[in-house]
Amino acid sequence: MTEGAKAVTVKAAVLKSFCEEVLIKAGLRPKDASVVSESLVSANLRGVDSHGVIRLSPYVKQIVMGGAKAQPDVKVVCDADSVAVLDGDNALGQIPSNEAAELAIDKAKKTGAGFVGVRNSGHFGAAAYWALKAAKHDMIGISMSNTTPTMAIWGGSEPVIGNNPFAIAIPSSGEFPIVADMATSVVAWGKVFMAAAKGESIPEGWVLKDGHPVTDPNKARPGGVILPFGGHKGSAIAIAVEVLSGVLTGSGFTQKVKSMYENPESPTRSGHFIGAINIEKFMPIGDFKSRMAEFIEGLKSSKPAANFDEVLLPGEPEFREEAKRLKDGIPLPESLFSELEELGRRFGVKPLTT
Repeated sequence: MTEGAKAVTVKAAVLKSFCEEVLIKAGLRPKDASVVSESLVSANLRGVDSHGVIRLSPYVKQIVMGGAKAQPDVKVVCDADSVAVLDGDNALGQIPSNEAAELAIDKAKKTGAGFVGVRNSGHFGAAAYWALKAAKHDMIGISMSNTTPTMAIWGGSEPVIGNNPFAIAIPSSGEFPIVADMATSVVAWGKVFMAAAKGESIPEGWVLKDGHPVTDPNKARPGGVILPFGGHKGSAIAIAVEVLSGVLTGSGFTQKVKSMYENPESPTRSGHFIGAINIEKFMPIGDFKSRMAEFIEGLKSSKPAANFDEVLLPGEPEFREEAKRLKDGIPLPESLFSELEELGRRFGVKPLTT
């Protein structure tokens, strides 16, 4: 946060309960409200505030305006030994994604690997949340999603593809799994929104608008364009995620995927691809974790670079932040706290306690 910016600290359990009550009042079934709320608060706990409760108001607005169904009829439309496709019926993305993750894990237990596509869905939150579900079963988890086109591909200048996120979670013998979770853009849009909520500016190179850099996050959308990370490399990964999540699943892709911010009255039609790989089908899990321990020790024992105190693994900073926030609470920018309080009043939900 910028110097002088204020934050309000809320316990995770309190925040989750509040989100659940709001979503139930907005029309969701209690089970689905719990799934969505758990996903949001989990992101906040891990320090990924861009995909946390800052998304609650846009979700509710999309439900109220008809772009997302409060009580969708999620169905399996294709099912084979190791693969399946679910139709999310224009649900909030967490609802079919939860079913997809569970189905992928079940298939992996039987066949060694399970991959489940989701069509006609919405924003599914932080990608790591779904990959971690498999890791908790001592499997390697994979998740990805296409998003609204807000990014130019390599060599282009127009937003023709989303900053399509993907995540891989790998169990280890240590305190935490290795978790790679990233958008394929230089920065996720959620971080731009979070900067706006905190009253911060954004660096040049994050967003272009009319061909010029934007540093005021409030001016980034509509009309702003973000660029792929690593130039042609990030562009290629975004295209691959678009194929797996949108084209292969039968969902929307590129311009057919709508923004819940700019088009809350329209179904998002996002697609997801969620997988689980059963390590036990390759080797005993104990052997794998022993090999992982040796692998991690080699990485962690390497000499830190200048201005670094230690070598951290993917997922390690989030693990530490989660432990801290579970103990101390989740800091919310004062503007976001006020937004949530107003949302609660609108739906007759008791105010958040700090």
